Amino acid sequence: MQKGIRAQDTNPESDVAYLVAYGTLRRRSQYRLGHAVGSCLKFYGYGLLRGLRLAHPEYPTVLEQPGIVQVEIFRVLNESVWAILDRYEGYDPRIGKRSLFVRKAVVLLRPRIYASVYFLGPDLRHGRLIEML
Repeated sequence: MQKGIRAQDTNPESDVAYLVAYGTLRRRSQYRLGHAVGSCLKFYGYGLLRGLRLAHPEYPTVLEQPGIVQVEIFRVLNESVWAILDRYEGYDPRIGKRSLFVRKAVVLLRPRIYASVYFLGPDLRHGRLIEML
């Protein structure tokens, strides 16, 4: 695994160069999003995210709650990908927490780097618990 940006060395409000994927943004599903996404992301490795993974009737989701979720981490090679991913995930920064998913920079449990993750919007109905590590 490459050296990453350590949480203690960066500002969480700055542009985050890593994406966390736990559902349809994982490597095995990215081909559906096309070359524009695949060429902007490079697989970095596996990690652990603090959150609660649920089986939603329509899509996989993680809530920002206590728990641990295994994730894939991608290095963002071109920041233009955020607009594509935001649209795909139903995130609109203008309406923030009322979006389907909310993109947020968090410190991963492992490795200890800042990464952006799409959490289910807090006002949406939840699914059933999938896994707890």
